[in-house]
Amino acid sequence: MQINFKTERERFIWLAAMIDSEGWFIIECHNVKRRSNKSYHAKFGLKIREKEILEIIKEICLNKGNIRKIEFDNPKWSTIYSYDLNTKTLEVILPLVYPFLIAKKNQAKILLEAMDILKELRISGGYRWEKDGKKNIEKKHKKLQLLKEKINKCNRGVNK
Repeated sequence: MQINFKTERERFIWLAAMIDSEGWFIIECHNVKRRSNKSYHAKFGLKIREKEILEIIKEICLNKGNIRKIEFDNPKWSTIYSYDLNTKTLEVILPLVYPFLIAKKNQAKILLEAMDILKELRISGGYRWEKDGKKNIEKKHKKLQLLKEKINKCNRGVNK
């Protein structure tokens, strides 16, 4: 399957429509063996039956991300495919798609805010423990946790 987009704008409008209809945004938190004890990540993904659609999405997303096949034991259920994208590529793609989002615009706005915090942590050396480093990191982690809860509520249909 191939879609001939006439402009870059068309590509991002199409991607926004796919995200609005089938996509999700989340903020993940993992426990790690570092002084900060937490690692946050912004993620975007879709699950659909047509692998070809996900290949087009992957191409639009700078050929980054992973496509996985999900099979079920129940023969009545169709095989589906999953695509997900990590924080660094999202930092490039999401601002280009954001203006065209409708249904997932609120989640995207929360994710953009979280990615700004994640970028600050990365630029400042991430998890260095200078004199005020621990307090600063803990403050950012609290904010990320609040944004994680907020995006989870949005994903469940509670938009406040």
